[in-house]
Amino acid sequence: MDNICFPFQSMTSDILKGIRNGLLKKANDLSFLCDAEVSIILFLFCSTCI
Repeated sequence: MDNICFPFQSMTSDILKGIRNGLLKKANDLSFLCDAEVSIILFLFCSTCI
């Protein structure tokens, strides 16, 4: 069976951490500005991503 290459496998962990931190900041801002409760569920499909 051939290995399937997904686009996110080539990203470094620093880039993924930046994306995650940006997402968390946006959720925090939305929660503060709209007085809303925000939940985020992150799925990681590889152990070396973050």
